[in-house]
Amino acid sequence: MTKLKIVKFKPEMLDDQRLQTFYCGKNPCQEFMAQWIRNRGEVTQALRGWKIFLYEIDGKLVGYGSLNKTSMILPTEFGYGTEQEKIIAIPTLAVDKQFWGQPKGAGEEKFSLQIMRHLIDGAKSWKENSAAGDIQPRLALAVHPLNKRAQLLYLDCGFKELPPNPNDKLLKCPVTDAELVRMLRAI
Repeated sequence: MTKLKIVKFKPEMLDDQRLQTFYCGKNPCQEFMAQWIRNRGEVTQALRGWKIFLYEIDGKLVGYGSLNKTSMILPTEFGYGTEQEKIIAIPTLAVDKQFWGQPKGAGEEKFSLQIMRHLIDGAKSWKENSAAGDIQPRLALAVHPLNKRAQLLYLDCGFKELPPNPNDKLLKCPVTDAELVRMLRAI
């Protein structure tokens, strides 16, 4: 099986030339994700509390992903709670277009799935190494409503789509202003 090399992002990696050529599609939200990893200010600020990872194969940048601690009103069996609770989130995840659907072949695990498994395991570890009760055992993400392939991947990884919460601010795509699909899973 072709396994990705996982590299924890460090500030000195901001000059990595592979970031400048990273391309994950031509729609505005995909372009936004490619530009985000190149933005020194955004990435430097994120490094203050986020865990950012690069995923490589044979020296080529396949993708990147990140984890952060955030707050959200969680669903209950009766709707939604009223209090913000600390959880782990995947704020960014992108795969370079040349690696979409790769690797092919029997017994191969797609790079996108390898990245998701690593981020899920990272969230579990972060939760386990936090003070008791500090973080709820939940992992959240938001995805553009037109990105159906990503939504299917996330469903396959145990995420469930959340219904809109009237008491919580809606997450919007910073480029298209579309309401993002919010998803949640246990960790």
